[in-house]
Amino acid sequence: MKRETIVYLNLGFFDTDVTVVKELAKVYDLHWFVLQSPTEPYDVDFFKEFVKGTEITLHLYPFNFRRRSLKMLCLFADCFKEIRKIHPSLIYSCCQDLYFQGLYLLTCVRIPLVMGIHDVKNHSSVKPPLFLIISQWIALMTARCYVLFSKNQHELFKQLYPNKRSELVGMSYKDFGRPSVQPCNTIKEEIKILFFGTLQPYKGYDLLIDAFERLIEEGMTNLRLSLYGRCGNQEIERICREKIKHPEFYEMHLEFVDNREIPDIFTSHHFAVFPYRDATNSGPLMIAVNYGVPVIAPDHSCFKDVCTDGVNSLLYDNKEKEALYEKLKYLSQITYDDYMIMRTNCNILKSTFSEATIAQNYINLAPSLDPSKNVSGISSVTKFIISNNKEKEYIHFELGRKDNEEGGIFRIFSILKNMREWKNMLNKERDAIIHYNFPLSKASILRDPLFMGIALQQKRKMVIHIHGGVFLTHYKEASSFLKWILKKVFSWNVPFIVLGENEKNIIKQTLKAKRVFSLPNCVDLQDAESFERVYNWIEPLNIGYIGRIAVTKGMENLLQACRELKAKQIPFIVKLAGAEEVKDSFLPLFDSYLGHQFIYAGIVSGEKKNIFLKSLDVFVLPSYFEGLPMSLLECMSYGAVPVTTNVGSIGDVVEDCKNGLFIKMKDTDS
Repeated sequence: MKRETIVYLNLGFFDTDVTVVKELAKVYDLHWFVLQSPTEPYDVDFFKEFVKGTEITLHLYPFNFRRRSLKMLCLFADCFKEIRKIHPSLIYSCCQDLYFQGLYLLTCVRIPLVMGIHDVKNHSSVKPPLFLIISQWIALMTARCYVLFSKNQHELFKQLYPNKRSELVGMSYKDFGRPSVQPCNTIKEEIKILFFGTLQPYKGYDLLIDAFERLIEEGMTNLRLSLYGRCGNQEIERICREKIKHPEFYEMHLEFVDNREIPDIFTSHHFAVFPYRDATNSGPLMIAVNYGVPVIAPDHSCFKDVCTDGVNSLLYDNKEKEALYEKLKYLSQITYDDYMIMRTNCNILKSTFSEATIAQNYINLAPSLDPSKNVSGISSVTKFIISNNKEKEYIHFELGRKDNEEGGIFRIFSILKNMREWKNMLNKERDAIIHYNFPLSKASILRDPLFMGIALQQKRKMVIHIHGGVFLTHYKEASSFLKWILKKVFSWNVPFIVLGENEKNIIKQTLKAKRVFSLPNCVDLQDAESFERVYNWIEPLNIGYIGRIAVTKGMENLLQACRELKAKQIPFIVKLAGAEEVKDSFLPLFDSYLGHQFIYAGIVSGEKKNIFLKSLDVFVLPSYFEGLPMSLLECMSYGAVPVTTNVGSIGDVVEDCKNGLFIKMKDTDS
């Protein structure tokens, strides 16, 4: 399968990105757009050297002017001009710049945007300018998905923006190369403590100095404190030097630190200290993790996500005035054995926060046709077509209602807007062949003929792809008005594609369509072919479902059947993956009735989906109507036995009691 192309655009925050782009380039054709200013710790030569020997395509845009300058607008315009030529499946960026947001909306809005957010709210000591406030506001309207780097920020984002999709990817440790000095494995004479990073009020440098000076005055003179990093301003440097009464116990480097110096700086210290008043993320913390240096830090959630007090760190209650002082006092008396245990435990953390682990979190959310949006049941097929035909240019026009999108009168306004965009696209793309996805549901029957009719009126070439729907197999239950619309549609002289011979016969006999072709769904077998399933008849049966969690998928029947299995003390685990059609309609019930025998895997894609499918013994699909579900084919490709209703074209693939089992619709006992 050909690789998807993604654009990764940077303006600042390079520390997060340099740790994952190489891993992402192993999976995608990655175009890395770097807007580099001379104030950044990474210079032009670094990026050129960094991409050598990789498959990353580097687009370097150095600049030496203010970010709010109009020159910046021109720079972004050049970027988006190049991006349109590339036509990627997805754009990823942490850039919340107003110019970026505006040009994206004007030129590339149809390319899905994933937005990385480091701080949901600004630090308490930082007052953002109006320019930034407007930028952030627009950024929260443009992206398809928002990426957070710590649990606390992810939880805050979900709390503030519950209707927006967000994912936690985490931060990997930061490797700046091998140190030239030996790690601190002794604490005989002195214990060296490191404060690393820009000195800002919220980082609590003043609290640290006050506590350290008190220890010295009380006679605990075996501690040494190193301060590495630029001062936020001259006033901070003045305050810092005034507070220091015993300079002989300090090592001061209040200046820019070259990346090449970082390995030796961390390795030559016993502990790293982060006395932050508030914190959302910490880059220096992940550097300490990489070099196995235990940390002293407040119990903010961003530190608790990584560190465990007394195991690999010393955490303290930030609300207690004496807490930092007490931890430093304990440090002055720490034994060699306790210290070495902490250091060993720090090294264990590296596997959890490795570049490969964090990059996989990006990969799991990156597909261009995002399955969590549930735009249509055929999105996986469309994605497969696009991925395997890179020589063609594809435009994916999303029309269906997405999860969490308003319905009712708001949906009407959305359709009217879509209709205007549809006309504009048809006028612009005069030679395009239209592949129209037409699910036979009530909403689509009332909506889609309007769009298809506009295309036919312009005498455009069109293929109509049908992938199931309630009125494919329940045509008799449709109202007279819906039947009239369907007969009109199927009288058009255009090719209709269905998923199987059963559906083909229904449409030809019932609706008298002439040009009907059968084209089954397909799945990528690359990973499944190398997987050998081992059926274990001793352990609990793993029953799974993947897809939209809705009434029409037979979820009520599945829940009741599972309750009966539990009552009969039959060992099993039921696993669900996918989005709820109506929030909290089924998931709380499964959890309440089944307890530890129920697992909700969330929305799965990529490697997460592969792992989920491999874990199943049985795939259950008690659906009321289907076409030829992708989920069924995917589960069967991994050797999971299907237990399903015989609806749509499922009978073309599943043979009862041979490669699966058929159950009666809405029949719990079967």
